[in-house]
This record gives sequence, structure tokens and C-alpha cells, in this order.
Amino acid sequence: SDGGAPYARMVFAAMLTYSAIYMLRRPELTISPDSAELDGQLLDLSCTYTDGGSGNEVCYGVKGIGTGLGAGLLAGAALSRRARGRTRHPRLLAGAARVLGVSGALALASPAHLWLFGYGSLIYKADFPYIERRPASIRGWVRRFWQGSHDHRGTADAPGRVVTLIRQADAVCVGMAYLIAADTLEHLDIREKNGYLRFAAELSLDDSRRIEGVVYIATEENAAFLGPAPEREIARHIAESIGPSGPNRDYLLRLADALRAMDADDPHVFEIERELAALLEGSHKSALFDPDAER
Repeated sequence: SDGGAPYARMVFAAMLTYSAIYMLRRPELTISPDSAELDGQLLDLSCTYTDGGSGNEVCYGVKGIGTGLGAGLLAGAALSRRARGRTRHPRLLAGAARVLGVSGALALASPAHLWLFGYGSLIYKADFPYIERRPASIRGWVRRFWQGSHDHRGTADAPGRVVTLIRQADAVCVGMAYLIAADTLEHLDIREKNGYLRFAAELSLDDSRRIEGVVYIATEENAAFLGPAPEREIARHIAESIGPSGPNRDYLLRLADALRAMDADDPHVFEIERELAALLEGSHKSALFDPDAER
């Protein structure tokens, strides 16, 4: 309402001032509209970032910030432009404005709905309500089976392998975008709790629209990250893994089928699928000629 606007502006002005002062002391913090980096490290924009100097977490907004993401990004960008030429430190103040914009501290126009990008099991398993569902892509990232799964496709002692996104210039990752109610993020935060954090990203929908959305990414800093390995080794790992959500191989096969149904080419996923098929065929042939194998 109009009555709350002056108060909101006062609160925002105070937060902006604090941000500008903080950034003057921490010049190694850099912000862009769709990501934040501290000492070259990609950071979670949903609530907090880690101060590389002190190791402390600093929060510029409130929990559940993703609900105000789109409005925050636009407002932060606008403040960045207005800040230039009006301060002795325009770049730092502009960066501070973007921090606040991305974090959602400007949630004066917090939307009730937002777009979510899925690139793994979210493509084929939408266990949440959604308003609209469309094929989409995200630029500058590739899908890789480099994340460990302790809670779905493996266990803490024997984690499976699932996909995350890895930065790669000029790459395009195809997935599925969902228009969801903002409070659906509470369910998704639990589903993606094993190392995944929310990030802002620009999505390209199949109807040519470009929109701001949210994507869950497990970065290499999380404890469950397994890292790169040859596709054959990943396939063997997947063949041997099972968790509460079922065999790891089902995750791979359903993802590969879903990508084919979307006419999406992913050499990494399809190569692992081929290696898995070869392993399973070899195991079957060995069992046929094993006199001790169960019939």
C-alpha cells in the first residue's frame, strides 16, 4: 500500500548505505545481475554469501528471498544505473545496489509466482504443482554427472551420481521451465537439500521469451560434490548405486529418455547411457555362462 512506501524506502536506504560501506572495505566482492562472485567463487543468491575475509555469512535480505527475485533484479539494476555519476565510488555503490536487488531486499513488489528451471530429475518428475510447463534452456552452463546423491540415488556411505550445472562459455543446457507459486520453493528446498542452492539465471523459453528464473545448482564447494570422471567410470558408479528413490541407473535412463523426447542433444548424458548399456549387457552375458549364477 502507499502508506508503507515511505517506510520501505527508509529501510532500503539504510541497507544500501550499509552495503556501500561494506563493499568499500571488501573490494574483492563482485556482483552481476545473475550471479555473485567472491574471490572468483560463485555464490548462492537466495539468501547469503560468504565473506572470504572473515569466513562469516552475511545476509542482505530475508529467508525465502527467491520469491522477490525478478523484482529485486530489476530494481537493483535500476539503482545501479542511477548510482553512476552521483558518488565518488559509483562502481561500488552500483554493486551494492545489485546485492540488494538480487537478494530481494526490495521485495516491495514480490511476485506470487516465479519460473523454475529443471535440468535433471525435475524434467521428468514434477512432484509439485505448477501453472505452466515449457521446454527451456540456460546459456553458459553444461549438465554433468558430478554431484553425489546421499538421499535419493545413493546413501551416505555409497553415494550415487546425479547432475549439476558447470560453467562453460557458449554452452547451452536444455531443460524444462515451470511457472510455480513462490511458496513451492519450500518443497523444492527440501527435495534439493543435498548440496543444491538457489541461483538466479536468465532462461530462454521455447516460445522465444527470455525471463528471469531460479535454478538449483550444486557447486564444487558442497560436501557431496564428486567431481569429474571418465564417462565409463561414471556409468560403472551409477550401475552399482541405489538409494531411497531407487536405482541410480533409473535416474540416468529416465533423464536420457526425457532429453530425447525434447530433441535435446547432450553428449555427456548419452555417452554415459551407452556405457551403462554396455556394462549391463556384459554382466548379462557373464551371467549366462556362469554355472553358479542363479537361474
